Amino acid sequence: MNSISQGTNVFSSGHRTHYCAVFKNDSERFSAVVPHILEGLRRNDKCVFVADRMEKADLFEHMMKAAPVSEDLLETRISFLSADDVYLEDGRFDMERMLRFIADTREQSLRDGYSGLTATGEMTWANREVPGTSDLIEYEARINFMYPKASADILCMYPESEFDPSTLVNAIRAHPKVIVRGTVCGNPYFLPPDTLISYLSGATTMDVFDRMEKELFGRSVRSEIESLESRELRRARMCLSVLDGMALDDLRDRLVAASFYHELALGTCKDDCTSADIMSADSRCRELMDRLEALKSFRTCMDAPAEWLPLEGVVLRAAEVAFAGSKRISLDLGQYRVFVSSAADKALAAVLASVAERCPASAPVEIKVTETEFGLVVSIGAEGPGVPQGAKESLFDLSEPCPCGRSLCLSRAVLEFTGISLREIGLPGFSTVFEMRIPITRYRVD
Repeated sequence: MNSISQGTNVFSSGHRTHYCAVFKNDSERFSAVVPHILEGLRRNDKCVFVADRMEKADLFEHMMKAAPVSEDLLETRISFLSADDVYLEDGRFDMERMLRFIADTREQSLRDGYSGLTATGEMTWANREVPGTSDLIEYEARINFMYPKASADILCMYPESEFDPSTLVNAIRAHPKVIVRGTVCGNPYFLPPDTLISYLSGATTMDVFDRMEKELFGRSVRSEIESLESRELRRARMCLSVLDGMALDDLRDRLVAASFYHELALGTCKDDCTSADIMSADSRCRELMDRLEALKSFRTCMDAPAEWLPLEGVVLRAAEVAFAGSKRISLDLGQYRVFVSSAADKALAAVLASVAERCPASAPVEIKVTETEFGLVVSIGAEGPGVPQGAKESLFDLSEPCPCGRSLCLSRAVLEFTGISLREIGLPGFSTVFEMRIPITRYRVD
């Protein structure tokens, strides 16, 4: 329980910087702060959390849900401090003192053998009527003077409902990276600290004009390049699609011919051993034809556009393809839209068919949705023999013999194209359950 293992993390680019998270609710708050601190732990940073509203127990609970970390490890590695003791020492905000606190904490972390500093601060203290809070945005701007040399990642947390629009806009201008719905975004509205400080004082320098002029020209050039690249990509994709189709059709014709000759040979063969060899070769030939049919079926899926689609509609279309009304299904989906390829119903149809193959005809297929702090979980399952423990990953392994004709392998690839993961989590001997995890950035509520 003391290892840190997260897989791909949006904070793990290697570049230290100053982040801002403007969030609407607890789900967005935790989807920003939890990966930030976990990445700090993975990097062997000293982690400091300066809290104004959040309880330590809530933070630790969400972190232990997100990664295999123990409470003892979190207690040891994270310094959980109070905004009253840090930002508002002596009942006032002193910008110079706070900047020294960050610099001193970073230097002490390095002396103690850590790789750097990962700091998080809740900024709601700035709404109190205490001296110095008017310096908030200048303070945020001056933090950026530390970079690029500073070995520190700093995240500032702003609840959208508790700050006026002017403060939120200026806070965004003060941060090179902004976290939106759990996703770290490059910030085109960021202003260098000198520029922002002069702007706050009411002075518009030539630097502001130069920056606007360069950005306008740069966007125009990028737009032209993207348009040209898009046209070339479409042309190349069409050529590859034609060649791909020709190759698949040619291979299938060869397999059909081979199967035909197998039948002729079996009709005239009198030797049992030879007949068994021919039947084995024919079985392999038919397996390859099944795989080809699946490949042809999914060949155009990756070219299908990704768009916001009602989850219920995607699932119902998939059920119609998989069952054609022959199987009872139980739906509990809510009012969600998901950002998926328009071929997602084809991918889900393969999943539903795989569930149906492993359950009695009378057993209903249950499909339900659970919303978590980190995304949407869609489970598709039914009671039945299930998948043996050692065979779960082979369902999706292109290098192993596969009874599904590669449909599940290709289904997972189609879903992963829009960031959705797929795995089988059923209990062998009791149920087959496929679980889809949809990141928070890939769904919304109607």
